[in-house]
Amino acid sequence: MKNAVVLSAEEKRKRLALSASEAEGLTLRDIRCPYCDFIITRVFSDASGHYLAKCQKCKRQVVLNFAYFRRQKGIGKRKAGGSAK
Repeated sequence: MKNAVVLSAEEKRKRLALSASEAEGLTLRDIRCPYCDFIITRVFSDASGHYLAKCQKCKRQVVLNFAYFRRQKGIGKRKAGGSAK
C-alpha cells in the first residue's frame, strides 16, 4: 500500500484507551434494518454520516444516513392527541 502508516502495538493501545475515554459520556443506540426491523448495529450518540450495512436476517444491503434513523423517545405520546401545555 502507498503511504501506509504502521503503528506499533503501544501506539495502538494508546489510541484504543483514548477512544474509550472519549466515548464514556456517550449513549448507544440501535440501528435497525428498515425492511425487517432486525438490529444491524449499535452506534454512539455522536455518530453521523452514511453507513453501508448488510442485514444478517433479510440479507439486504442498504445505505443508511444516521440522521434519518434517529428516534425520539416519547414523541408518539405527544402526537397521540395529548393537550399542549
